Amino acid sequence: MTGAVEVFCRTGCGKCSAVRRWLAGLGHPVRMHDVTRDPEAAKRLAELGFTTLPVLLTPDGRASAGNDPRTLADQLPMLKTARTDTEPGDPR
Repeated sequence: MTGAVEVFCRTGCGKCSAVRRWLAGLGHPVRMHDVTRDPEAAKRLAELGFTTLPVLLTPDGRASAGNDPRTLADQLPMLKTARTDTEPGDPR
């Protein structure tokens, strides 16, 4: 993979933190964007058409919302090699 998976999040969002840990645990570089602190990130999120968090944006331009590993792997093909038998943040 080239480039980081971008995660749009907000301060205090447990699901956002879980997704970051899940991706990092899989060895994926992760770049976090806190939409409550970064107006440019909030604008990008709106342009993507999402109103819920977390939102993942892969280097190939695909985006998906949520934190279920199986759903994310299905919606974001570059994550197909990711382990989906664990919950985000699960150390297994």
